Amino acid sequence: MKKLKIIILGMSLFALAPSKNEQTSYFVAPDGSDKNPGTLMRPLKSVQKCAELVQPGSTCWLRGGTYREEIIPKTSGTKTKPIVFAAYRNEPVTISGTEIVNNWSVHQDSIYQADVDLPVDGYSDTGFFANQIFVNGEMMPEARLPNLNKKRDYLRPKFLGGGLQSQGGKAAIIENKEVPEIDEDWAGARVWTNEWYTTRTGEITGGTADRLTAEMTAEWERGGFWFYLFGKLSLLDDRGEWFYDGSQEALYFWSPDDKAPQNIEVKQRNYAFDLSDRSHIEIRHLNLFANTIVTGDRSTGIVIDGIRAKYVSHHMTLPPLPESEKAYESDDALFLAAHGHDTGIQLRGSNNILRNSVIDWSSGNGVLLEGNDHQVTNNIILNTNYQVSYAAPVRLNGNGHKITYNTIKRTGRDAIAWDWHTAGTDGRN
Repeated sequence: MKKLKIIILGMSLFALAPSKNEQTSYFVAPDGSDKNPGTLMRPLKSVQKCAELVQPGSTCWLRGGTYREEIIPKTSGTKTKPIVFAAYRNEPVTISGTEIVNNWSVHQDSIYQADVDLPVDGYSDTGFFANQIFVNGEMMPEARLPNLNKKRDYLRPKFLGGGLQSQGGKAAIIENKEVPEIDEDWAGARVWTNEWYTTRTGEITGGTADRLTAEMTAEWERGGFWFYLFGKLSLLDDRGEWFYDGSQEALYFWSPDDKAPQNIEVKQRNYAFDLSDRSHIEIRHLNLFANTIVTGDRSTGIVIDGIRAKYVSHHMTLPPLPESEKAYESDDALFLAAHGHDTGIQLRGSNNILRNSVIDWSSGNGVLLEGNDHQVTNNIILNTNYQVSYAAPVRLNGNGHKITYNTIKRTGRDAIAWDWHTAGTDGRN
């Protein structure tokens, strides 16, 4: 009888072991090759190649380094056999949305120029939103009036006081003696302004010096209390500032140390992981830089654990959402929800989890919850919503979400927000 038991146990272990042709762990390293088999000694080079090979129950182990790519897994995992992307033995791994620019030449004085094709040639309110420039991992301010501030703190900007007046509809005028003459026409510049509890953006249509005309992105009745202007090369007058001329594919930059720019990073991708049509995928202990993670309406069982994400989203204008996003019996102030549905770590679908993570710097949301029964637990979420819309460190749509043991600090408006303009009043549990 004892001998029979031993034989049965041996057969059981054999049945559970993977076959010789089934690889459950793949390795990726910056010095690898996508022609390699993906073993520890012969790793792949790109995370995307690994994402095309993994099957339910497989793990992509990432060796330390920076991977400049967007990852779209070829398939989903299952509830009992998720697909895992993780840092190997907690080595520092960064998925970056940037590329490096080095081909700089002197434009004028301390301002340098580089030929580069950035994703946005002006200011886009769909798709990519806005360009970003980084030095040593820190976002540099786009040239503006008045200059941001010496600490480059986007949540404590300097403004010009008063002067924006509604002319009915979307029309506005800006009367302020601190607005100077510039070498180029003011038309095409942009304005950000705050009025009462709402924030607006618009485009300068004409005017000179201390009196400009503008068209806002939505109709308004009040004037603006504070404002700043951006979107013109003539405003580049301080260290750390930049301007991009999309028509010439020319980037202008005044480096913080007055020296020739070196290894400047520019944003080129929105997503580190696009999981729009995927489920049961786990992302563990990775760093994200200048990008985010997006899931889809059918996604379930996504686990994001122990990530460090910085500069997850960036936009510069506040357009109204389309009428199709408007909730039943909501008012028409859809500009309040600008980029409330497409910024931050985006958890859609059902039963997805963000935990043990740090989300640091976003123009809009830190994390967006749409769908049902997501969990946001034991995270630090800070420096969000510096465009001051109805986005939030944690923004809610849907039902049954659980938000526990998080630290939320430094944001443009609410800490946890349920925007009834698009969510309605139907949230439960």
